Amino acid sequence: MAYSRVVGWSVDLQELVCILSVMKAIQARKVLEIGTYDGCLSLNLAVNIVDDGLVCTVDLPPEQAAIESKVGSKFKSELEAGKIRQFFGDSTQLNWGDLGGPFDLIILDGCHEFQYVEKDTQNAFSNLRSGGVIFWHDYGHFHEVSDAVDRRAKSFKIVAIKGTRLAVYIANSENLRVW
Repeated sequence: MAYSRVVGWSVDLQELVCILSVMKAIQARKVLEIGTYDGCLSLNLAVNIVDDGLVCTVDLPPEQAAIESKVGSKFKSELEAGKIRQFFGDSTQLNWGDLGGPFDLIILDGCHEFQYVEKDTQNAFSNLRSGGVIFWHDYGHFHEVSDAVDRRAKSFKIVAIKGTRLAVYIANSENLRVW
């Protein structure tokens, strides 16, 4: 089941709704998730991606992950697993060009240490298509995530979504209409 879980490390239901709403609004075809965890978000992304879309998800190899038996467990036996491409490795060491970008939507929820968030953010900006969206999870929850995002927000319009642990950047947002 796409959202059968106990909320913990992953996005909560309100955050999931925010991410999926944006995903639908931009009609994302290529999505990158850094930090697979149990794969709940990956599965929900795959359920909601356009028909020919692809969700790429990156996590440490199972033997290096803190919760090795859970990495991707929520989508492994689901029909939508065919829309998910799982990569293993340290996101700061991988060649993001090999992941299939540029991406319409990127969700950063990997290592929460400042230098990792910084490097993932740099890679996200370099691999985002025009009009694409970046989400950072655990903003306002982990100091190092918040510090790295706030540092980038000095140069880019990044906003926090009140009531969530999300910050978001929308490329070319100055061209968006407000209703």
